[in-house]
Amino acid sequence: MGTSVEGKINGKGKLKLLNHGETYEMNSANLLYRILPVPGVDWVGTVNLRCLETGLVAELSYKSSPSFLGLGGNHK
Repeated sequence: MGTSVEGKINGKGKLKLLNHGETYEMNSANLLYRILPVPGVDWVGTVNLRCLETGLVAELSYKSSPSFLGLGGNHK
C-alpha cells in the first residue's frame, strides 16, 4: 500500500548462557518501518532459536499492529 518499508536482517545470532553451558543460534525477524498513518517501527516475522548442546528449538512470531491509526491496545 506504500505506507511502510520492511527490511530483512541477514545472518545468525548467538546467545551463550555461561552459567548453564548452553549456546543458542537464532535468525532475526524483519524490521517494519511504518510511515503512515502513524510513524513507528515493529519487528515482524518468525525467529527460530536452537540450542546447539541439547537440540531444543523454539519459534517466536512477531506481528505488526493490525489496528487502524495504531489504536486498539497492545498487540505484542
